[in-house]
Amino acid sequence: MTENQDKNLASMISSIMDDVTALIRGHIELAKLEIQESINNLVKSSVMFLVAVGFASLGAIFSLFAVVYGIAAAGLPVWAGFLIVALTLLVISFILVGMGRKRIEKAKTNRTVSSIVATAETLRTLRDENK
Repeated sequence: MTENQDKNLASMISSIMDDVTALIRGHIELAKLEIQESINNLVKSSVMFLVAVGFASLGAIFSLFAVVYGIAAAGLPVWAGFLIVALTLLVISFILVGMGRKRIEKAKTNRTVSSIVATAETLRTLRDENK
């Protein structure tokens, strides 16, 4: 190869490297924009969800008041209506806490068992490789 051909080859390689660098930078910028757009959408969705939860909570509270006054309209004193509703909510809460606790314990057990199995397999593999 002549010196001129070497220079042309070097300039082509340099041009290709510049193009690849520009392409990678473009992809990085695009990824940044996509991530920023995703975060913005996530924040907007979260705000809407929190507002909805707030309205649902208010609706639930007013519904519970309606139940209390419905019980009072049925002939019991208002305090008895509040007591009945409060006790019902407490019973439901205890049931849900118990169910949640069982699920958490089950999840912990499954992870522990799978972790032990994975560790045992790794140790067996290492032992077999060292023989």
